[in-house]
Amino acid sequence: MQFEQFQVLDNYRDLSKYEELLRIFPAAQKYHRPEGFDAQFVLGMLALEAPPHKYNELFGLQVLFEALNDPSRARKIRKLYDFDVNKFRELSGGHDVFSFLQLPALLAELEALRREMQAQLSMRDTSLTSLNAQLEQKDATLKTLTARLEQEKTALTSLTTELGQQAAELKGLSMQLEQKEQSLHALLAQLAAKRQAAQALALQVSEQDGMLHEIYDSRAWKLLRFLREIRLKLIPRDSFRERGWYSILRLFGGK
Repeated sequence: MQFEQFQVLDNYRDLSKYEELLRIFPAAQKYHRPEGFDAQFVLGMLALEAPPHKYNELFGLQVLFEALNDPSRARKIRKLYDFDVNKFRELSGGHDVFSFLQLPALLAELEALRREMQAQLSMRDTSLTSLNAQLEQKDATLKTLTARLEQEKTALTSLTTELGQQAAELKGLSMQLEQKEQSLHALLAQLAAKRQAAQALALQVSEQDGMLHEIYDSRAWKLLRFLREIRLKLIPRDSFRERGWYSILRLFGGK
């Protein structure tokens, strides 16, 4: 219970803002400074100013000690509150947190506590004897269950071996299926490529047919066909005129 009280006090360390500390401890107002605020210093001072109790005093001195051991915080505290190590020593001298003055009463309390613990140990011994008897019964039950478990382990081992064989067969079938799927994907890819190539070729043929149709329907083509027919009539193929015509063309072409 005493340890829990000290832990409750230690939870107040989480208060880091002035408004939070003031809401719980109104007396913190006198430690507010326009230049700043150190929550742990104020918490330690409030603990020492509270009604005398060794846990309050010990907690307050510990918080102040930790704050002064931090050089940057020590400078800040000295600037804000004019408080340093020397004043801490004077302050700690006025608090008998370890109760040296109350040592006889503490010894009496310790003796009462020892007797109480002995009574509790005696009760625990009785409980331990009962628990040992229960444990022996559970040990017997455990041995029975262990034997049954060994049988089930044997059966499980056999089943595991069988499952391993089936898993190996299944793995082989899966690999074959995967290879076939890969072959199928490759064939589908080739088919798609050939289909695309055929479509592209069909498009080219269609375009060329369109171009040829336009050429055949054009006036220039009709004019060329007309001139060709005239040429064949005037200069037939493999005729003397054709050979003479080519000779004249070669003569002028040479020049």
